[in-house]
Amino acid sequence: MTQITEAFKKDFSKVLGQKSVKANEHLDSLLAVLREHKLLYRVEKIQPCFFLVHKANRGGLLLSPHNVHRNAARIHSCGADMRQLTNAVCVEMGLNSTLRWEHIAKNRQLVDRANGLLAPLNGAERYLSLGCGHTVAFCKQAAVQGCTSQKSLQCSDSDKIDLQSICQNVQFKTMIEEGWSWDVVPAVIDELWPSFATVAQKALNTQNHIGTEVGELETCMTLASSVYDPGMRELSGWKELAIENVVALNVPSAKYSKTLLEFVLNYGGGEGAPLITFMDDVAKQFGCNVNLGQGFWEALENTVFNSKTCLFPLVRVSLALTNMTGDKVEDGVARLLGKPDVAKVASKTRIGEATEAEAILGEAMQIANTLGGMDVVLHALGQMFVRVGLCITGKEKLGREQKVYKLGDICDAYLGAVSDIKKQTVTFAEWDKHEKTKSPAKAKAQPSAKASSSAPVPPMATLSDHKDPKWIAQKYGFNIGTYVVQKNVEHPTQYFIVTISNDVAIQQVCSYESEPHKASITLDDLIGKWSVSKADPPKQMDGDQQRPLQLQVDKHKAALFQALIGLDAKHCGKHKLVFWRKPDEVRTVGAIKEGQLTLVPVAQILNISSKNNPSSSGIPLGDHPVGGKSVQFFLIPLPKPPSDTTSKFDVEAIVAAYWWVGPTPDKKHANMAMSTVSHGGFMLPVMTNTVDIAPNSKLLQYVKPKARAAPIHTAETAKKQKKA
Repeated sequence: MTQITEAFKKDFSKVLGQKSVKANEHLDSLLAVLREHKLLYRVEKIQPCFFLVHKANRGGLLLSPHNVHRNAARIHSCGADMRQLTNAVCVEMGLNSTLRWEHIAKNRQLVDRANGLLAPLNGAERYLSLGCGHTVAFCKQAAVQGCTSQKSLQCSDSDKIDLQSICQNVQFKTMIEEGWSWDVVPAVIDELWPSFATVAQKALNTQNHIGTEVGELETCMTLASSVYDPGMRELSGWKELAIENVVALNVPSAKYSKTLLEFVLNYGGGEGAPLITFMDDVAKQFGCNVNLGQGFWEALENTVFNSKTCLFPLVRVSLALTNMTGDKVEDGVARLLGKPDVAKVASKTRIGEATEAEAILGEAMQIANTLGGMDVVLHALGQMFVRVGLCITGKEKLGREQKVYKLGDICDAYLGAVSDIKKQTVTFAEWDKHEKTKSPAKAKAQPSAKASSSAPVPPMATLSDHKDPKWIAQKYGFNIGTYVVQKNVEHPTQYFIVTISNDVAIQQVCSYESEPHKASITLDDLIGKWSVSKADPPKQMDGDQQRPLQLQVDKHKAALFQALIGLDAKHCGKHKLVFWRKPDEVRTVGAIKEGQLTLVPVAQILNISSKNNPSSSGIPLGDHPVGGKSVQFFLIPLPKPPSDTTSKFDVEAIVAAYWWVGPTPDKKHANMAMSTVSHGGFMLPVMTNTVDIAPNSKLLQYVKPKARAAPIHTAETAKKQKKA
């Protein structure tokens, strides 16, 4: 086991804590400390199959699958030179730690979204790349002869990597089959000082190193990580310092990094910039690798919408994704949308549509969270954002689908897609109000005719054909087995053709009362008075009326919902409470005696489910007999209403104090506890104060702290234990 001394801890922590230092200099100093204490070692050759990418790499975006292959194409075109791999730094993977499984999960997610452009995990991985990540990822893909998006790297007859051609370069062959030299950092450094990886990836993924191209979204993530560095916001001029750091990295978007920083701050979604990550995830899902350009980013950030109460963050993200995923690209920059499109959406005449779009996108994300998170329905959610962007800019015909959608159509398509993903029907009644396209019903395909006993008709007609009733009938679309109906009849009965001669035998397709009716008509009558029927014939179904169990489950959900609302009506408003944001908390106004405050977990009926969510955070509502079976119900936690520039909650938002009670690991500070009460025939979960509460107190419930990781045993601690 790697030994960590107190002297090393002191030296390393001091250097790591430096703020106003350039990324390359910062990393060099950290590596120097590691070398001095014999904690950095070099391996002359490590095969690519042993690598994953560090989860902090490129601001948490890991890799761009398209850049992996684009960089490899550049190396192939000019010839590989292992002397250029100066940024080959990696970290050991811990043998058995939470961090190890986080790395594996993030890499598996990356591979899933790469659509075959990255090698699958093989279970033998031992190292995490911080530099050279794109290069080693390609070599790992090439070793298994996977797919590539670059024509110059493909086989002549498929999109597989042409390994024979690439390996004509001896050094490239060595890189793929044997690997190259790496500086290796012990896993314990990654576990004890997670910010080391953040510093390292900033320095290693710059334009100073071969094959590295830092995109706009990665620059946004780098800015986000700088902003949320511990202590950064306490420094004067922290914005300038974050921008200076990006400029020092020589990224292509450095000249408009101030605009990117403001976008991250205003519309990135908070700490970790989840909306930027969402944009990157969607771009990977759609196979996009383009920049938006300075002008469009400035439009996204600076355009003022004609509304005083909303800044439209989701509409801005929608416009970004729409442009990013479009097919119109010039010099690597997306050109589907421009500044005028953003201005049009923000104008007074279109603000109603923009407001409707913002609400729909917010509800779509809420539905995604209810179904297990954005990752679970990423493709459907990303597609919805793009469709909304195309709809509100009027560019539907220029999108990939080239199809016009109304907002109501987009909502229906999203619900259908997530229903397919979850394999259960997902509905949202609030969306029924949105306008939909009144498309004419599509004509159904004509049912296949029964096999004819006649020989195939020759390409050219003979004199005999002109005397053949079957050939004549076929010229008008009639064959044996064709479904036909009589013309100019209000409710025509469907028949099919049994035989064709001078007289044509027909038979009723379906009779609801007796045997099907049979008739004989002349060939002249068939051609003049009958027509081919394109309708599907009636089909009798097996069984009688039935009601699925799910209907009973929904009925029970409604009863539980009604009981919760009734219980809430008894207790809501008895005591004045005050809500705070940043951090989120709820406090009392006056003193409250023990047991006098009861909080009910009010939520939408959509949040009552017969299945817990993937994070198992649903509140159990107990087992209930439904349709002769025992069904367990859960209440999925309600997310807090989004905060905007005002201090008022949206009038449509549910603000229930139950969801605002904070956790505390100290039982002495806890003043609320879970319990159940009987109401409406159900035992319902509530939270009740267990002590007298003083005025202005924060409401807290006790949450058992997570078990701490086992301490690392150093030589010094061993001596202390021996003395004891």
